[in-house]
Amino acid sequence: MDIDLTNILLRDLRKLFENCDDYNIILKVGKGLDMNSFHAHSIILKNRSEYFKNLITDYFNKKGSKFFKKGERGDYINLEIPQISADAFKIILRYIYTGYFSFNDNENNQEFLLDLIFAADELKLNDLVKHLQIFIIETNSNWIRNNLIKIYQLSLKRNFDIIQDHCVKLIEKEPTILFISNNFFLLKESDLIKLLKRDDLELQEIDIWRYLLKWGLEQDPTLIVSNIKKWSNEEFYKLEKRLHKLIPFVRFYSMSATQYYEEVRPFKKILPKKLREDIKAFYILSNNVPPPDALPPRRLFRHETILKRQHQMRDRINQHYTPRHSMIVDIFDRNNITPTPVPPEAPPYTLGKHKNISDHDIKIKYHDFFSVERENSPILNIADFSSVLINKNQAKRIVRWIDEKKNFIVCGERVNNNSHILKLLLRGSRDGMSRETFHYLCDNKGPTVIVAKVEKSKNIIGGYNPNPWTSSNKWIESTESFIFSFKSDGNREGIDDIILSRIKNPCAAIFDGDNQYDVGFSSDLQLFMGTYERNNYEKKIMEENQFRMIDYEVFLVKRVNKNDRIG
Repeated sequence: MDIDLTNILLRDLRKLFENCDDYNIILKVGKGLDMNSFHAHSIILKNRSEYFKNLITDYFNKKGSKFFKKGERGDYINLEIPQISADAFKIILRYIYTGYFSFNDNENNQEFLLDLIFAADELKLNDLVKHLQIFIIETNSNWIRNNLIKIYQLSLKRNFDIIQDHCVKLIEKEPTILFISNNFFLLKESDLIKLLKRDDLELQEIDIWRYLLKWGLEQDPTLIVSNIKKWSNEEFYKLEKRLHKLIPFVRFYSMSATQYYEEVRPFKKILPKKLREDIKAFYILSNNVPPPDALPPRRLFRHETILKRQHQMRDRINQHYTPRHSMIVDIFDRNNITPTPVPPEAPPYTLGKHKNISDHDIKIKYHDFFSVERENSPILNIADFSSVLINKNQAKRIVRWIDEKKNFIVCGERVNNNSHILKLLLRGSRDGMSRETFHYLCDNKGPTVIVAKVEKSKNIIGGYNPNPWTSSNKWIESTESFIFSFKSDGNREGIDDIILSRIKNPCAAIFDGDNQYDVGFSSDLQLFMGTYERNNYEKKIMEENQFRMIDYEVFLVKRVNKNDRIG
């Protein structure tokens, strides 16, 4: 029969720790005022720690060296360990003797936990290091997230594989947290480039630009920001040198004209000349698109996450840095900047500028068809129309907008050459709200109308794409696309408070994104990301810049000749 009396052994070893009269080692741990002395037994230390085993073996091989001291009680070993904390070693020494340790009410003191795990690692106490890593991850997850870069770099340096794997998983799942980490400026340039190359950073590009500026300023303390207008060429050169390898990965074409004008243009001297000219043309010329080598918009998956990250980022910018690194949008004192004219509105189209624009199109411009049933307008085949978001009158209005430039008639009966069917392809509440569902059910079908219900609002918003969605991740040119909004008052019978906004920059009418990107009516209305900003379409269709669609429908637009049978 086996009898286990391990608990008695541990009790006796604990007595040896508590009454260390026959010690043969004196350890001086820490340095300066924090240094403290400890007594121990060499036989215990060398059998519990690889670190002490090597030191004690070295002592016996070099007896008479600096390690050997003669005292009143005989020979003893004198060791100095200045690289670890005395407070941490006190806990570790108990663990070495008893297999037990207590944090002494320091379990929420992250700096102490780091001292403790560093000491355990230095003393090669691998089992203790493993358990401390698990404890830190389980009890201090928010601290790790907020100091991710510092913790990750320390885990690499010390080979804390459990913490390292945890950090890697966090970064892979949500790379954005590196930006909002308190230690963002510790990030190496090479790691920052890898981060900027990722398409799944769930941050607006303007926020990424702000953080890059602040990263660059932090790398060179001689750059003092007060009034950017007073910067010398040398100061701009220093900043450009710091950001030279990073700028090519900023997606300037995803910013609005206002964002570029207010927050990028003051730093234009650090941008390559060709990039400056391309961006200027993109924002000023009505018929321009990003160059072929421009990076596409980032994949912004979750609307709630975007807003959360934006708020966290702005909090970090405002709270954690010195006055010389004040909020980037306030870096240049606007009161002291000589007013500069806002970039002009897009020039009117000239005849032949676009192959899709005829002389007749230019002459009629965009007439308002809101209140009068005109001759030669299209009709809607009501029997085939089904929607839970818009009513038949609103659907008729959309059909009129589609064929506004044609010669048809709107009436209760078919008396024209064409009728329209709005065939329901997708309903979010029925089929699902994901991009994957959208592209599975709607790609390569033909022209489509999208209508969406906005959360906490009476708005019904949407747009018309005269081209098929193909998941090409390219800008699609169109002179016929438009976006719109209706006010929904509950009964959905009214057609007042309607806003129609036609494209004014045909070259950037549609962004034909795939599952990874957004369905975009230019950069103005991006439905899955939930953002709106008037840029390339004529009129403002809503006041909110951020929204969440709670349901949406996609209709295939089919034009049917009067001689065709409508099924």
